[in-house]
Amino acid sequence: MVSKEHVVWGYRLLLEREPESEAVVAAKAQCSSVSALVEEFLRSSEFRNKHPNLAVPENRWVMVEHPLGFRIWVNLADLAVSWAIMQGQYEPAEVAFVRQHVRDGDSVLDIGTNIGFFSLLLSKLTGPTGRVVGFEPLSFLYEAAIKSVEENQFVQCSIHNVALASQHGSAQLIYAPGSTNWGGAFLSFDGVGLPEHASVSVPVAPLTDFVSDFAARFVKIDVEGAEHVVLSAAQDYLHQHRPVVMSEIHEVQLKRVSGVTAFEYIGMMRRLGYRCFQLGTQGEIGRELTGQEGIGLASVIFIP
Repeated sequence: MVSKEHVVWGYRLLLEREPESEAVVAAKAQCSSVSALVEEFLRSSEFRNKHPNLAVPENRWVMVEHPLGFRIWVNLADLAVSWAIMQGQYEPAEVAFVRQHVRDGDSVLDIGTNIGFFSLLLSKLTGPTGRVVGFEPLSFLYEAAIKSVEENQFVQCSIHNVALASQHGSAQLIYAPGSTNWGGAFLSFDGVGLPEHASVSVPVAPLTDFVSDFAARFVKIDVEGAEHVVLSAAQDYLHQHRPVVMSEIHEVQLKRVSGVTAFEYIGMMRRLGYRCFQLGTQGEIGRELTGQEGIGLASVIFIP
């Protein structure tokens, strides 16, 4: 986790000065990881002005052929997602689990689609007789994902430009302009953001609006802390269809967006008859979790 000392030394080493206030230090300490903090410094206009000779990633979309058998549009300025995809290093444990457990003909959900990597992988695995439904509220990511789906002619895959929540309406999607991590945007239902972040209003709706005729066997959900909000509003659906759920747990974001702890999130799923397991580095099922372990940030598997 990011500490205030990380922030202070980031200022000293990368910006060559002391931070201007304790408030700024506290705000930057909210970064999801030390890597995300470093990227924020490197992408800042102050760093670029001090070090004009250093290369800055170009904001340009390119099509790449992925070794898993599909083509995907990626952006050269997106270091955390696009570059990892191009290098074949994007979420290897999650990819391994999906490849082991999703089968031809399956119906699956991709909640938090981003530029579409998992929607494309799931479409490849489920084949023309399967069905993939994705959800991505940030318009430019949604548009890239749609272009990739069309490029691969995955007609069984549909993606909705909406954020899932517990009710209909709108919410603010908070993001950091110029960030090199395009997967870090999160929902704010009370309109409260973070310093040096921007926001955009996005439509929200419950999952049940989209799956009345859809019996999912597998669900992948990574929505930067809104996981509890999304799934708690779909408890009847989970109880009826019993899909395996692959979820991110980010304790800081869970509290910020859903207002719950990891223990409460896992407890809600436990009451639905799900057990929670840590995802191993090779995609294997690891130790069982209760949420009291101090998870921090982890990928987990909920098994009914």
